[in-house]
Amino acid sequence: MANHQSLILVLGMHRSGTSALTRVINLLGATLSPNLLPQAPDNQRGFWESVGVRDANEAVLEALGSAWYDFAPLPAEAAESPGLAEPLENLARVLDRDLPQEGLAVLKDPRLCRLAPLVLPLLARQGREVKVAFIHRHPWEVARSLELRNGFDQDLSLLLWLRHTVDAEAHTRELPRAMCAYEEILKDWAAVARRLGNGLGLTWPVEPDQARFAVEAFVSPGMRHHHAGHQDAALPATPLGRTAARVQALLLESGGDFACLPAQAFDEIRAQLDQAAALCAPLVLRQAGKMRPPSELAKAGIRTLSSQYLRLAEAMLAKGKELEHITTSRIWRATLSLRLVAGRLKRWPR
Repeated sequence: MANHQSLILVLGMHRSGTSALTRVINLLGATLSPNLLPQAPDNQRGFWESVGVRDANEAVLEALGSAWYDFAPLPAEAAESPGLAEPLENLARVLDRDLPQEGLAVLKDPRLCRLAPLVLPLLARQGREVKVAFIHRHPWEVARSLELRNGFDQDLSLLLWLRHTVDAEAHTRELPRAMCAYEEILKDWAAVARRLGNGLGLTWPVEPDQARFAVEAFVSPGMRHHHAGHQDAALPATPLGRTAARVQALLLESGGDFACLPAQAFDEIRAQLDQAAALCAPLVLRQAGKMRPPSELAKAGIRTLSSQYLRLAEAMLAKGKELEHITTSRIWRATLSLRLVAGRLKRWPR
């Protein structure tokens, strides 16, 4: 099983464990971009994601009037959209620059779930043999994570989860692909590695036994901060909630095998999502763009308090200088004895 110019695309919704899976694949011998996003408070173990590819994908979405938090599908003729030629050319240059020319590489960006129809032809022209590793996570856990990081409400997160999931499935049916759940990586990464290797027709450059120490130093159950099975995490009893629950159930029932996913059911759900997007996606996109994460709200509050404190401190300083001017004046010193007498008279019994 040759790995010559093989590329593993790690696909999955934001906050679904794509970073963890990408790092595990990297420790099994797949090459990463040399220009990675730095660690951040919301992902202290690293994103393992190319800065250049992320920025180029963002530029493509912007040219389409979209964003990563948009649940609308790509236009049918997206590649011919006005103003998209230059962003696509730039994306092709970045992919060529950031990915090795031989051997096994791994590339991750959740935006690729939606952008796959535009990106896959670019990779094919570069002669890359693309394989897909898809990772999924309970939609409630994703929604909870996005609520804390971005301030998104549950309905928006469920729409995004559905869009990324059904698009990733639909766009990759002609490719070698395999899948896993986020909790599987944390419970038994070695079993996941074997399943992915078999499903993708790969021989890992680093055997799982050889990578065990490095992987287990990285992966731990503590990486999972939200547990759908440990609390009241039922999805809402709405058409949206029931649809997300159905897709989640189908993913779990597949046993990690794409061949066991009912393509017709996914097509029907995707058509329903497209219909909903045609009615309200622009409104949802505008509202999502105005949302601010709790951390940003807290920072804004701190900035407001700091500004108020600064104004108060400046006022106190001005009053202090005024008082100092009074107490050092000749009149203040000359009337000292009169103030002392006045003070005694105030205390004199009446």
